[in-house]
Amino acid sequence: MMKFQKATAILLSALLLCGAVPAFAADTSDGTEPQVLTVSYSDLENYVRSSNQTIRANKQTLEALQDNDLAEQKIGDLHSSAASLSGVSKMLQQADAAVNALPASTQTQSIDKSLQGSIASISAICSILDSEADQLETDDDQIDKTELQMKDAADQIVVAAQKLFVTYHILDSQRSVLTEQQQVLAAAYQADQLRAQVGLMSQTDLLNAQQQQNTAADQLAKLVSQMKAVRDNLRILLGYSDDYSLKISLMPQADSDKIAKMNYDADYRTALDSNWTLREKRKEIDIADEDYDRDLDSTVETRKAALLNRDLAKNQFDAAFRQAYDDVALKQSLVTTAQSAYDAKEKALEAVKQKNSLGIASELDVKNAQMDCDSAKASLSQAQYGLFSSQEQYRWGLLGVLDLSSSGG
Repeated sequence: MMKFQKATAILLSALLLCGAVPAFAADTSDGTEPQVLTVSYSDLENYVRSSNQTIRANKQTLEALQDNDLAEQKIGDLHSSAASLSGVSKMLQQADAAVNALPASTQTQSIDKSLQGSIASISAICSILDSEADQLETDDDQIDKTELQMKDAADQIVVAAQKLFVTYHILDSQRSVLTEQQQVLAAAYQADQLRAQVGLMSQTDLLNAQQQQNTAADQLAKLVSQMKAVRDNLRILLGYSDDYSLKISLMPQADSDKIAKMNYDADYRTALDSNWTLREKRKEIDIADEDYDRDLDSTVETRKAALLNRDLAKNQFDAAFRQAYDDVALKQSLVTTAQSAYDAKEKALEAVKQKNSLGIASELDVKNAQMDCDSAKASLSQAQYGLFSSQEQYRWGLLGVLDLSSSGG
């Protein structure tokens, strides 16, 4: 087992070091502009699974561990040898029985002792051969468990990329609000300067207005920087170097038809069977059972611990899946509330515009109403993004990916 773990560690280290070079790097040494990579939400999974460096390294590691024909042949050879020796042992036992049926004598006793010694030696050899083969099979179980973990990791990386995509759009909706707010504050500050010049506003109030404008500008600059960081991190998850400039497509909407078809009981069973964590826990129990049956290092306590870990994960799964299911309905209600708020602000904006056309509302009033409307629209967009993300989280739960870390057990 130590050899297997050491070999795995060496392979992982080597492959991850090799994988430090991005999968796709454009040659910009001649000073040309970075190539533009346009990605939609539906493209993300394919990009990540085919190009992400960690996933590529894990695949190579598994291939190296699984494509071990000599090990597979050795397992067969060891079992064949043990079976052959067992046949020889049976022959010796039959011979010994025949000798013991003879009248007792020094010679028969000597032969019996010799046969018994050979039988014992062969039995010990068979045990060693079977143990070696079983150890290789245990390693194979460990490889299976490692494969489960790597598949889980690949799914988690895809989910992470999708969450970055959504996060970028949430930040972008807020950027629109801050941009509009900055424009309104700039217009208001110009009006305040005129008021201060004619003595209708103190210099202190004017400085406060300027500070508000500066604060809004700082917030916008910080937000733009955060958006760049999210976009760069997404590009890295996609497996592309900084020689590429990422262009993120529009955000998709939640599928109301699929939401309407959600069925807790049926979906629960699907999610339970496919959950990566529970599959890993079940594999640990299988390994403990096999080790115990072969009288290896595993003990009764080891199996009990594996069962307890499985039960704990099951309780966490139950809570997490219920939360994921309920969250979709919650996000739907938030969209409904945000839609109502936006409709109200839109009507208020139209009313202010009408007053402005009649000369009883200023352009600044229109800008303020527009900013309120834009803010409500951004809130609606974020609520819609939240619903889409919730639906995606539920969909991934059916595919085996469900965060159990925040669930009690």
